[in-house]
Amino acid sequence: MSETDFSLHYPFGKTVPEPGGFLEIRPGIFWLRIPLPGRLDHINLWLLDAGESWVLVDTGLAWLEARQAWKRIASELVRDKPVGRIIVTHFHPDHVGLAGYLGGKFGAELAMTRMTAERTRFLLDSENDDWRETVLAFCRLHGIGPEEQYLSFITGQRYRTAVSRLPGTVTFLDHHRPISIGEREWQPLVVCGHAEDHLALFSPALKLLISGDQVLPTITSNVGLHINNEDRDALDEYLASMGRFEQLPEDTLVLPSHGKVFTGLYKRIAAINHSHDKQLEKVHALCETPGCAWDLSPKLFSRPLDEFNRIMAFGETLAHLEYLHNRGKLAKQMRNGTCYYAQV
Repeated sequence: MSETDFSLHYPFGKTVPEPGGFLEIRPGIFWLRIPLPGRLDHINLWLLDAGESWVLVDTGLAWLEARQAWKRIASELVRDKPVGRIIVTHFHPDHVGLAGYLGGKFGAELAMTRMTAERTRFLLDSENDDWRETVLAFCRLHGIGPEEQYLSFITGQRYRTAVSRLPGTVTFLDHHRPISIGEREWQPLVVCGHAEDHLALFSPALKLLISGDQVLPTITSNVGLHINNEDRDALDEYLASMGRFEQLPEDTLVLPSHGKVFTGLYKRIAAINHSHDKQLEKVHALCETPGCAWDLSPKLFSRPLDEFNRIMAFGETLAHLEYLHNRGKLAKQMRNGTCYYAQV
């Protein structure tokens, strides 16, 4: 493979489920596609035959079109036996949004890592002045003005419009204990960087990887630093987590949360690493003139950024800045906020 030969193989070609539709990719393994608002217009979910019931991985966003899609799936596919368990890969709204709603609708057990449950509950219940003041202090530290939408995003105001409330009881998945689904075992792989305790699932017998958002075929997952993980080196954690996937068979079939099912896992990991190397070079060059993360972030991304993606761009910029700072490539000082600059 040459340095830039990152081409993947898509075994189903251009075939993808239509919005609210499904496609059986292996016996008893169904690929569902649920609509999302915005440019990233869908999420892939995975329905696994567990014998007398179904196991669903991820749920979609809590909004009208997703609920309508689920009505169709419930009437056409999930009708002869119940959904017995819903597994959530991480706390982002498009993955956990309908977990409470669908859990109640199907009478299903909800399962996720403890961190995912804690983060979801915190954002659903974080309406207090102390937390708001903490977020405002973080905004001032990184050059975010009070008029920006970052505050409503990070305090959970927007989150609560897109995520249904979880039930009182949630099953916590053990990082090291295989999950039995029907006659097969799936190995949980907990990875970091895109989200705290992001859960992926690998079936050794089928050589299938449900990768969530950690590995996507055509876009690089957002790796961000925000107030909830500001003491972490998110980019380092993300890149290190890829080592868990590099231990899987090279011909593993990857089932991502966005985009098409593909093979070529090692190539995709190499392409992601290459992309972050390029971003780090660009961030370092931008810091020849000192700047704060909020002001630098639109310069790092060439495309126009809407409100949501402006916030995502900030988090990713800060993660790259801190990665370089932790390795002595950038210094930082207070100048009406934290400014980063290239070391001489």
